[in-house]
Amino acid sequence: MVSEPGNHKWRNNMTDTTKKTVKKTPANTQEKNIIERTPDGTIELKMVLPWAVIKKEWDVVIEEMAKSANLPGFRKGKAPAKLVEEKIDKAKVKDEVLKKLLPVSYAEALKVHNIKPIIDPQIHVDGELAEGKDWQLHAITCELPEIDLGDYKTKVKA
Repeated sequence: MVSEPGNHKWRNNMTDTTKKTVKKTPANTQEKNIIERTPDGTIELKMVLPWAVIKKEWDVVIEEMAKSANLPGFRKGKAPAKLVEEKIDKAKVKDEVLKKLLPVSYAEALKVHNIKPIIDPQIHVDGELAEGKDWQLHAITCELPEIDLGDYKTKVKA
């Protein structure tokens, strides 16, 4: 007797329990975005990342770092996240959080404001990346200029 794929009960159960990873965008990151367009096509985008969104990502980054942390008295990766957070360099955590949130927030801002940049942005941090406060970022990019050809077809025929 030949069995067909999918006839086994255990195989069907395995496929039902597989997880799909879906990248979620941070909620409410676009409430405080300010956009300024200059006549030369430069676009200045001021973004504010709310602390609630930062805190969620902060906790995820700490958990990831705890998995590879090597603290005295604990096996590698088995130290509690709270102890890891106390011992780890805050600048590294801020850097990782910014690496994860910035591309998503920037892409979301482009989509909301219908911006189609032609170059990668120059991004600066306004102020300090302090814990418990919203982070302010400043991105500069540009779009293709709008070109009005006018009535060129009649002039070309003449």
